[in-house]
Amino acid sequence: MKSAKYAAYVAITAGNELKGGDLMKHANINDIPTYLRACAPELGERIIQMYPALHKPGDPVSPRMKTLLRKPYPVQELAAMGVIRRWE
Repeated sequence: MKSAKYAAYVAITAGNELKGGDLMKHANINDIPTYLRACAPELGERIIQMYPALHKPGDPVSPRMKTLLRKPYPVQELAAMGVIRRWE
């Protein structure tokens, strides 16, 4: 049985609930990289909704960051503050 003969069906669900228009027929999606390219925007939005950032750009930074021997890059500072928020 060749997979090229069969259309792939992709079910995108919210939680365990399948909505009416979420079952889509995709004849051109037959591997994971193709699926990820096709659905990346929606997957990204769902990840952001399910796991919001603990520390966002523009949020106040701990004054203890200034006591470090080396000044972290902004992205490193953001990541460190996310870890600190998680520990709290």
